[in-house]
Amino acid sequence: MLKKLIPANVFSALSRGDSLQVLFASLAFGCAAGAVERRKAAEGQHAGIISLCASLFAVMTSLLGAFMLFLPLGLFAMTAGQVAAIGTDIIRAMARFVACIYLVCIALFAAGSALIAFWRHISFARAVISVKGSLLLAFAARSSLAAMPVAIADVERLGVDKRLVDVVVPLGAVVARFSMVILYAASLVFTSQLYELPLSLAQLCKGMVLCLVASIAGIGSPAVVSISLLSMIFVPLALPHSAMMTLLLMIIAIIDPVLTAESVHANCVLA
Repeated sequence: MLKKLIPANVFSALSRGDSLQVLFASLAFGCAAGAVERRKAAEGQHAGIISLCASLFAVMTSLLGAFMLFLPLGLFAMTAGQVAAIGTDIIRAMARFVACIYLVCIALFAAGSALIAFWRHISFARAVISVKGSLLLAFAARSSLAAMPVAIADVERLGVDKRLVDVVVPLGAVVARFSMVILYAASLVFTSQLYELPLSLAQLCKGMVLCLVASIAGIGSPAVVSISLLSMIFVPLALPHSAMMTLLLMIIAIIDPVLTAESVHANCVLA
C-alpha cells in the first residue's frame, strides 16, 4: 500500500494520472511549504512559496478557460472519425447512452443544489452560482484534483467551517468516486438492454453493490483505466464486458467532463 502511495517520481505520477500519489506528493509539499513560511515569518522574512503557487494556479486556470472554448470543435472532430469507422446504428445507441448520462448528472446536480440551498438557507439560484467556478474547471480539466482548490474556496464562501472543508473536499476528490458509480450503473443497465439480457431485481441490487466495489477498487486511477474494472461487475452477472469497454473508450472524452463536474459537485454537497 505504501509503495502505491509514495511516488518514485512526482512527474511520472502526474503523467499517469495517479491521483493517490499526486495527492500524497501535494500534501508533503504543502506541509513543507507551510513549515518554511512559518520559519521565515518567525525570522521576519517572507518566503513567498505559497503566494507563488497561488499565482501559478490562477494562470493555469485562465489558460484552461481559454482552451475550453475549443472543446466543442475537438469533440466534434473526434466523433466524426468514429461515425465514419463504425456506422450509424451503434452511434445512435451510444448517443442515447450519452444523453442518459447527461440527464442523470443534471438531475443529481439539481438535487444537490437543492440540498445546498436548504442547508445553507439560500436561494436555489445562489446555490448553483456559488459552485460555478469549480464545476467549470472540473468540466474543462476533467480532473477532480485540478478543481479541488477552487471547490474548497467555493464551499468556504458558503459559510462552511474551513477545517471541515479542508478535510472533506480533498478526501472526497480521491475516495468518493461518484462519477464512476454513475458510469458503471448506467453501463450495466445499457448493456442489459442492448443484448436483451434482462436482469432480475436481485441481480440489479447485486450489480449496484458491485458498482460501488469497483469504484473503490479504482481509487487513484483515471477514468480510462477504471473502465477496465467493468469486468468486476459484468462477469458475475454473465454480461459481455469487452464490447462495452470498447464503446466506453470511444465516448469517454464526451462523458468524462460532465461526470467529473458532477463528482466535484457531489463532494461540495457532502462538505
